[in-house]
Amino acid sequence: MFWRKTKPRDMAAEHHERAIGFLAEGHAEEAQAEFEAALAVDADRVPTLLGLARLHLDGGRPDAAIPLCQHVMKQDTANVDASVLLARAYGLQGKYDWAVGQLRRTLLIDPDHLEAMELLREVNAQRIALTAGE
Repeated sequence: MFWRKTKPRDMAAEHHERAIGFLAEGHAEEAQAEFEAALAVDADRVPTLLGLARLHLDGGRPDAAIPLCQHVMKQDTANVDASVLLARAYGLQGKYDWAVGQLRRTLLIDPDHLEAMELLREVNAQRIALTAGE
């Protein structure tokens, strides 16, 4: 009798894909639950960590996003996506100097990273506006 080898299911990937689907439909709470379920299966899954961090940032929760970005950067210090998200989180917290520093590190890794360049301009403008208002 033949036993056909089947590819084992990647439950973390399945939860991640469902989360992306929920995001596309505008269901943030369901997406968050699926991202968290994926991380329960594989706590080091970079796309899921970044997806959940982005979801937290879009929801105005930088405190929840920062540890996720830091977790990714512990695995890969050159991960520019995590670095930009971390800078966004610092900016949302009003830590503009930290955000600028993070973005400068990002641009050392990838000098042509458009999102980092644009965010750096925005954060610098916010920082200048803040100091001008004092």
